[in-house]
Amino acid sequence: MNNFNKAFSKLSSLPPNQKLVGSLKIFFNYLAAAFRLPQTPPPVEIQIEPSSRCNLRCSICNLKNYQSKHSFLSPASLEKLVRQLKPIQNVNLTGMGESLLNPQFIKLLTILNRHHVSFTFITNGQLLNPILAQKVLSQKPKAIIVSIDATDKKYENIRLGASFPLLVKNLTHLFQLSQKLSPKTELILNTVLIHRQEIQNQKDIESIIKLADRVNFSRVTFQNVFEPNTHLQKYHQNHSRQLTIRYQKIQTIASRYHQPVTLPQTHIKPNSCYYPWIYPQITSSGELLPCCLIPQFGPYQEIIDRYSFGNVFDQPFNRVWNSPRARVFRRQLSSSNPPSPCRFCPKYLGIL
Repeated sequence: MNNFNKAFSKLSSLPPNQKLVGSLKIFFNYLAAAFRLPQTPPPVEIQIEPSSRCNLRCSICNLKNYQSKHSFLSPASLEKLVRQLKPIQNVNLTGMGESLLNPQFIKLLTILNRHHVSFTFITNGQLLNPILAQKVLSQKPKAIIVSIDATDKKYENIRLGASFPLLVKNLTHLFQLSQKLSPKTELILNTVLIHRQEIQNQKDIESIIKLADRVNFSRVTFQNVFEPNTHLQKYHQNHSRQLTIRYQKIQTIASRYHQPVTLPQTHIKPNSCYYPWIYPQITSSGELLPCCLIPQFGPYQEIIDRYSFGNVFDQPFNRVWNSPRARVFRRQLSSSNPPSPCRFCPKYLGIL
């Protein structure tokens, strides 16, 4: 550990304009994750929340009724963070809220561009009208990911306050504009797999793949549901064969439409998570969380109070990143008794 920390200190003192710094940071970052060291170099990729408010009231979301005076990430906070993390390489603008609600969202993108940081963002797509889409695409995002769980009325029943026709209209315009303004931007639909037929069935999955084909999106990614106490591990152990068949059917449907898809693994592999070492989540108010998944396992503010490593807008990032709370969390995650949310998490179980 002492030799690692010495190397880590030397790395931090290198001039920021050396191209080697980024590669070395990745190496030391992944080395710490591989050996599950409680202290780790600062990450080269982060997830940060532009907004902790949402324009929808989704039935499967726990953000309901959350209010805060720090609901939107400020440009000044992002600027400060990027400078501390140089040479950071990628930022995923995502969180519990809707990214595009932030009134200074485009300014956030210009800051990342000015520092030569590639970025992706996740949205429900309802606010992505042609005017806003044009402003977003002019900033050349690496990818735009749109969340969707079903189509038509079922989509509207899950995502209360949403309009499916409006979504289709926005996605259609988004593709057309991307071809003119940012053809390298990847357009992705992301679907949470819900293993309850009354909410989401094979017909719903096919309708999402058909939608991706209709609006010319490049691929569809599927992830397992994030719900506390769903006993996901037991479900996969008892339904491994059925899940394999289900995923094979999805692949067959996708190939029919020549639509690339990404699916979760079917076999459990506990202790697969490395996010608290290399890919943390920062809330709009600056709280540094182990990952972006943990807020989905309880009331938003309660999760932050319990699992935050500290506030990176109030303290230097490195001090918070390897704070006592951070080191304790990493040790516990590496043990046979991980934090309670992690036990139910598809990332920890290797089936995200």
